This record gives sequence, C-alpha cells and structure tokens, in this order.
Amino acid sequence: ATIPSHPDGVQVAYYVQAEGDNGVSVTDPPRAPADARFYLVGYRPPPVLINEFMANNATALEDPDEPGEFPDWIELYNPGPIPIDLGGMYLTDDLADPTRFRISDGLVIPAGGFVLIYADDDPEQGPLHVGFKLSRDGEHIGLFDVDVTGNQPIDTHIFNPQFAGVSERRYPNGGDDWFKSCTPTPGRGDVTDRYLPVVFKRTMYE
Repeated sequence: ATIPSHPDGVQVAYYVQAEGDNGVSVTDPPRAPADARFYLVGYRPPPVLINEFMANNATALEDPDEPGEFPDWIELYNPGPIPIDLGGMYLTDDLADPTRFRISDGLVIPAGGFVLIYADDDPEQGPLHVGFKLSRDGEHIGLFDVDVTGNQPIDTHIFNPQFAGVSERRYPNGGDDWFKSCTPTPGRGDVTDRYLPVVFKRTMYE
C-alpha cells in the first residue's frame, strides 16, 4: 500500500487491516478506525540529545529538592543555536511506552545548554522530576516529541548494567560515542578531557 504525497506540515492518519482466509480480521492499532497512527509530513526532530545519565547514583549528586536523597538523573543537551521548549515532549524508560511521562509546559533548554532531569518517581517535586526511576541493571531512555508529531522519537539510548557512582555519557557533548565516566558532570557537560593520558616509565628494577 502507498500513501499519497502531501505538503510539509500535513498530519496524515492511517491504520492497517489484515484479513485471513477464515474471514477473521485484525487491525493496527487494535481499535482502528476509532484509533489511528499518524505522522507529520516533513517532520524534523528538534536537536535535543540525551547526553549523560546515571542509573546507580550512590553519592554523586544529591537531590536539591529532597536533601539526603541521591536519585537517578538524565542530562539533556541542546547543541543548536536557539532555545527549545521541551514542554509537551515525553521521557520514558520503556521504548515500547513512549508517552510514559509528559514534560511540563514551559521547560526550556537554552541554546548550547543543558537541562538536568531527576528520574526519582517524584513528579510532585517539580518540573525537573519525572515519574519513573532508571534500573541499574540496564534498560532504556527515550525522548519523544509532542503529540501533534505522532510522538516521533527524538533520541533514544539502551544501556547495560551500571556501576555505582559511574555515569554514562556522550563524549564530546552530543557525540556519537558513549563512555562510562568516574567524573560525572550533571547539568554542565564535559568540561575536561575524558581521561588523562597514561604514561608508563621504565624503572631501575625492570
């Protein structure tokens, strides 16, 4: 099947129906046509990236809204030249459930700047707190766009088991490669080289 072309900005809704030889039919989504999938023609995701996170925060970062607590956290980075309003976008720890937590309206990430999100399952503490925690045993992090786009994925990351006090981050900021870091930089990106070079010197005992 094909969908005819449309100009940019048009929201296209669709569903799929299949019927077997026995006359039984199924649809996707299951409640179609009352429910449908859709997409925005010409969609381009905003340049927001999941830049660093910690899923096993022992003592690295204390919750400023709940002293004595050390929650999981996610750092978002805007490498672009203009601020981006995150309001209405979604964060999730399950890529099969992209709309798990809606980001509050008015939360803006500055140009070239960072926003630090606390994954502590305490959303009542404010707009920087989301309604889930990260698993130290490994799982997903996903940032998905607003409803009008069909909640298209903006950035996703799947991670493995995490060590206490060690973050995982892109290096350099916004880069394609991920590294584990014993020197987390929540909310401020990478301020030094990831590692100092190691030099081995010969000794008189060699």
